[in-house]
Amino acid sequence: MKILALGDIHYPREATIFFNFLNIVEKENPNMILLCGDIINYGNPFYLEKFLLKLRKRVPKTEIVGVMGCLLYTSDAADELDGVDLGGRRII
Repeated sequence: MKILALGDIHYPREATIFFNFLNIVEKENPNMILLCGDIINYGNPFYLEKFLLKLRKRVPKTEIVGVMGCLLYTSDAADELDGVDLGGRRII
C-alpha cells in the first residue's frame, strides 16, 4: 500500500508546495492520502473546497483521510464548519 501525507501548508498561502504535491500525487498514484492538519489557511471552507477539487481531479479514486488542524479552531470558520464530506468520508 502506498500512502502519501501532507500537512501544514496553509493553502493558498503556500500554493507552490501544494502544486508540487499534486505532481507527486499524480506520479505516485497512492492508495491513500493523509491530510495532516493546517492544510488550508485559517480553516477557510472556500479554500478547502478548491483544494479538494484540485486533488480529486488528479486522483479520483484515492482514499483521502485527514483532520483540519489547530488553525481551524482559532478562526471564525470553526463556527461554520464541522467537517467536509468526501463522498461518504469526512474530514473533521
